[in-house]
Amino acid sequence: ENARTALDYYKYKPALKNRKNPHQKINSQKLGYEFFQNVVKKKKFIVVKSDTGTGKTTSFKSFMNSTEGKKCRFVSIVSRISLGLEQYETFIEEDIDCGFYENEAFYPGENYICQIDSLLKLKWWNEEGALCDYVLFLDEFNSMITHLFTSDTLSKNGIRIPLIELLIDLIKNAKYVFMTDADISDPSLEFLDYALEEKQKDDMIFIQNEYKHNQDRKAEEIFDIDTIINMMKKQP
Repeated sequence: ENARTALDYYKYKPALKNRKNPHQKINSQKLGYEFFQNVVKKKKFIVVKSDTGTGKTTSFKSFMNSTEGKKCRFVSIVSRISLGLEQYETFIEEDIDCGFYENEAFYPGENYICQIDSLLKLKWWNEEGALCDYVLFLDEFNSMITHLFTSDTLSKNGIRIPLIELLIDLIKNAKYVFMTDADISDPSLEFLDYALEEKQKDDMIFIQNEYKHNQDRKAEEIFDIDTIINMMKKQP
């Protein structure tokens, strides 16, 4: 039973190749502190496919601390609570003041982190125009879109369509939108193609970083959770 559970949740799954080609390919171990500063000079909607550990969040923090970023406020939308908490701690350490949706309500003029299921907390403020020209940071963008369209919880609560409509509206009216993930699938790009107006599509760029963080490292598949835990205990 334990092995069955491990396989169901953790089995290795190769990422499907994109049918939609990136506009730009790079190969960089780290995206770099000025990555987003340079891209926003040309485009407004920025999709970045870059492996884990290549500095996507670091690049965003650097942008928010830049001359251009300090003129803006951001809303970071995440697919899971743990990522939101991780971001919150990271931003606070960098002296980027922000609120976390589980701790406080949103107020215009502040930076804010919100899990996608609770995004409707921002609906009234969005309708009042308080979120126009905000920066949107959609980390783990691919996971977010998958969750948005497949989560049973959203169906049970009857909020899937309102969430999709609100997210589309936020994307359309944002000053900049940064969408990052280790994998960006075609359905995620198709969602963005649907969300953007025709005149906005020319303002979108899809960048693929071909660097692989764990390239040439050996991997093995473990078939029960207890073995994984015991192995982890032996690691620093």
